[in-house]
This record gives sequence, C-alpha cells and structure tokens, in this order.
Amino acid sequence: MKRYNYIKNEREGVSGLVTTELETKSIKDVETVIKTGKDKAVIDGFIEMYLTGLYPYAKVEEEYISNEMKLSELLAGDEVNQGAIDACYGVRKKLEEGKQEHKTTVIDAEGNEIEVIEVETFDAYPWLATYRGVEDAPKPPSYEFSIDEWKIEHCQLMRKWSYPDVRDQLDYLYHYGIEAWKTDLVEPVKAMFPKE
Repeated sequence: MKRYNYIKNEREGVSGLVTTELETKSIKDVETVIKTGKDKAVIDGFIEMYLTGLYPYAKVEEEYISNEMKLSELLAGDEVNQGAIDACYGVRKKLEEGKQEHKTTVIDAEGNEIEVIEVETFDAYPWLATYRGVEDAPKPPSYEFSIDEWKIEHCQLMRKWSYPDVRDQLDYLYHYGIEAWKTDLVEPVKAMFPKE
C-alpha cells in the first residue's frame, strides 16, 4: 500500500509528492502468526500491518495520484490530446469536488440544438488537492487505530486461533489431567489475549 504526502521546502525551493510504500498484512497472515505461537511483539507487528492496510482512502488516493501523473505526462508531451486532458481534469473534479458533468446536445420540438449538462454527484475528497500542492485545501483525514483496542474487540477470535486443535487438547487432558490442561494450554492464551 502506498501513502502520499506533499512536501514543500521553501528554503531549498523544492516541492513535490513523496510516496511511502507500507507493508501490509491480511487477516489470514495475522491468524497464521498467532497459530504458529509467535511472541507478542511479532503478533502486534502483524496486527499493525493489517490495520494499516485497512486505510479507508487508499483506493481513492491511488486513483487520484494515478490520474495526476497521467495529466502531468499529457501536459508535458509534445502532442496535445485535449480529450484525454479534459478527461483527467474531469476525474480530478469528480474526486475533489464530488461532481462529474456530462454534456449532451439534444434537439427540441422546434429543431433547435440545446446543450444539456447533467451533473452526477459522488463522495467528495477536497483534501486530495493537497497532493498537487494546493495550499488552502483541507488537511487529509487522519487514520488512527489502536492495536490494543483491536485485540480486545477480537479477543475471542485470537484465542480461537491460539488454542491447540481439539484432538490435541483432549489428548493433553487424558495424559496430564484438567489442572495441567488449564495451566499449560488455557491460561497462557487467556493471558496473551485478555478480554479487557
């Protein structure tokens, strides 16, 4: 997953978009690391990478940046493709303002041509303009999460992944008794993933 920031250094006279590649993990990766019995730090690291991947604006940012790069290439090119340039400006307007205009020409009852503009509305992300250096654009929304809160909310699931297979637990009960089963298999999991 990529995250973007527009950086402006007036002292050195440079500005531009900085892209950071973030490693992400799936919920299946989190399950695997828990089932393999990794320590708390490793599990927390995987949970953090999983939660990072849930950033709600990743796709819209990727679409916006891709569009802006395409627009830059078109504007810098030797040939002018006004249709493609207009399409890029349309995508920018759709994402930043939440509007997309469609112009059509219709003929009325008297035979006159009339230009009709239909406006479609979408979710608007005005803060995306910061990625092209617009200084008065709103700041991008923050995305914060708590690993501890996530673990509490998903305690039952994480415990389920941590306990040995039922057959192994029954075998342990048979060979070592209920007290050993509680002490050796149940309590360590409950301690690692407390409900509160």
